[in-house]
Amino acid sequence: MYLAVLGRQKEISIAELEALYGKVKEIGEGLAGFDSDTQPDIIRLGGSLKLAEKLSIKPLEFLSKIPDGKITLGVSDYSNHASKKSAIYEALKLKKILTRHGRSVRVVENKDAALSTATSLHNGLSGKNERKVELIKVNEEWYRVIGVQDIDAYAKRDQARPARDAKVGMLPPKLAQILINLCGNLPEDSTVLDPFCGTGVVLQEASLMGYQAYGTDVDERMVKYTDTNLKWLFSEHCDQRGASTSEPRNDGRERGGERSKYIGSPETPCTINSSKTKK
Repeated sequence: MYLAVLGRQKEISIAELEALYGKVKEIGEGLAGFDSDTQPDIIRLGGSLKLAEKLSIKPLEFLSKIPDGKITLGVSDYSNHASKKSAIYEALKLKKILTRHGRSVRVVENKDAALSTATSLHNGLSGKNERKVELIKVNEEWYRVIGVQDIDAYAKRDQARPARDAKVGMLPPKLAQILINLCGNLPEDSTVLDPFCGTGVVLQEASLMGYQAYGTDVDERMVKYTDTNLKWLFSEHCDQRGASTSEPRNDGRERGGERSKYIGSPETPCTINSSKTKK
């Protein structure tokens, strides 16, 4: 069983999980449980702050099996009546026993009952390093964190984009990713269409998810913004596989002669086709 720490809008977070994994059960405040045949990837989810897997053994036994070396340990407590004090107590209790058996342990300090996403991320508690561990306690059950949302990457894809326009509104990358995920588990070669692409946030996220992305907009200035932003994106994420297309349109129905141009270096595995419509 897997556990998701939900984002601020929990209903949207749950809807995203249901679209991808089926039945989802709320477990306490801000938590949801679900099953999956394969290990879920936090990179795929815009509405979940952390993912964790239920431990089949006691937390002390799990920690004892970690290879030699210093352990960095964080504990988040989502139990009934949990507090900063209860989380620190659990972490120090585990540290005391492990230290007694010759292990070196650093405990990540809690400011609240649960470690924030930023604290987990910046202390390396994302599940990628087996000696840096975050455990989540929910009453009598324990989970180990296997993924933490990369808030820095989202912020960069939002705030560092070269072409932005506050007047037309700015869709957060997280929400764009959620909207795509609400379509369910699409085949890898699927095409995502955004008929009002604006500055290209949906195209950006669809491309990073490996889909073919196609967008149109009545405002040619927005198409240029999209081309600029996607060129920047592909230079920053050279490993992404999707191809994106953006083109101006008149009424969304008729499309005249088209011409294509390629943006980005030949080494970039992504091609952006920008087509102009004759009125």
